Amino acid sequence: MFFLKCLDDDSEVDDLIRREISARNIFILCESPNARTSNWVQQERQIIEDLQAKVYEVVDLTDDWSTQLEAMELVSRRATIYLSYTHSDQWIAQQLAMALRARDFKVLTDREISPATDWQNEIHGMIDTALTRGMVLVLLSPDALRSTGMATEIRYAMTRRSELGDSAPIIPIVIRDYGETMSALRDSSEWENLRNINMLQFISGDSGDVSRIVEMLQRVPLR
Repeated sequence: MFFLKCLDDDSEVDDLIRREISARNIFILCESPNARTSNWVQQERQIIEDLQAKVYEVVDLTDDWSTQLEAMELVSRRATIYLSYTHSDQWIAQQLAMALRARDFKVLTDREISPATDWQNEIHGMIDTALTRGMVLVLLSPDALRSTGMATEIRYAMTRRSELGDSAPIIPIVIRDYGETMSALRDSSEWENLRNINMLQFISGDSGDVSRIVEMLQRVPLR
């Protein structure tokens, strides 16, 4: 805050501000008469708009409060992800979770659930939060398709998605053994509701794949 107050309208946006913007991924751009006449605010905004894969919404501070809240709600819908995976695939789940958190996403997984709580209610609550404020990622593999726990999660998520108007994003990602996974998916009545949703695929599961998946998720259309 001290640094920002040292800037005046004739100042160039310092490299420190540029680096700070580059390190962040979700922004609320506040519009107002003062903001429109501020050179450095406009420069900050231009930097954000020019950088690829940044998520932002414009909030006009002269609008009524409900309109401002609506714009902020749009940003929050990108911010929360529930990660559904089987524990034999947790190494990829952990890579994705770390990469998503580094990009300012809130990632919900079963690892956050205390053993003393009602497991199913906690999972359902996380899925509900993700469907209303973000998306559900389903990590698919032959092991995942054999998991009764995952099947239960996805059945609940698909039901809730229908109740929300089929607009809440559920995104399947095939993380390994693509041919075997797709064959098992086609033969499974338990997972048939997932077959009509476009799927992503890891090529090798390396850090490049993780980055590409994260960048794609940042471009998922808002509802």
